[in-house]
Amino acid sequence: HPYLIAESNDGWYLMAYIEKAKEKNSVFILNNRINKINALPVERIHSINIKTKNNFQKTSVNLLELLEDMVGVSIENWENPERIKLVLELEKELIFYFKTKSFIGFKEKLVGNIYTHPCTINSKELKNKILSFGSKIKVIEPEILKKEIKKEIELIKIKYDKNNS
Repeated sequence: HPYLIAESNDGWYLMAYIEKAKEKNSVFILNNRINKINALPVERIHSINIKTKNNFQKTSVNLLELLEDMVGVSIENWENPERIKLVLELEKELIFYFKTKSFIGFKEKLVGNIYTHPCTINSKELKNKILSFGSKIKVIEPEILKKEIKKEIELIKIKYDKNNS
């Protein structure tokens, strides 16, 4: 039961419910497994089957609205996703990039070098996208994401220090 195609990290994913799938943990199919696409009108996208801990259940989730508030497609709970207020401090070189390209959806705000998105859905890809800007970006809020980024940077540093010894 296909529902939506979403782009994440330069890859396309089909969001679907597969009744007889061997792996019930995933509702995503990578683009290399898709051989034909027939688009439906946006109005037809209104409810999906969501994977819960033990089984799939029918629920009403506005996928387009959720995807507008997130980077990527990897979240644990589609019915009640973890939302955070994201505040980033940008180096001067990134300001033009953030003015001309949407980082996350349309609710974002850029004042000076401070980027804010009030209700970002916390996803695996969010941390990776922030890390992709290297030292040109700093997480101000939320504190938990700031700690995760810092931990990842420390692990990277350890790997590079090991290889140079």
